[in-house]
Amino acid sequence: MPRRRPIKEVNATEHGEFYKQTFKAYDEPMKINHFKLEGQVECKSVLYIPSVLPYELSKNMFDEESR
Repeated sequence: MPRRRPIKEVNATEHGEFYKQTFKAYDEPMKINHFKLEGQVECKSVLYIPSVLPYELSKNMFDEESR
């Protein structure tokens, strides 16, 4: 399992690079949210909110006949 760095060690530039590489995006994320769930199962996660609506989601968005 790869070593995870503490949240405070990761700067905005590294977050931006990771976001762009992982999601093949050209924009910067509008918001970054770190959260941790604890209980019987423990989970750490990062949520990126894009600053621009992806094209795939915007085409046929209001067309009732499209799937």
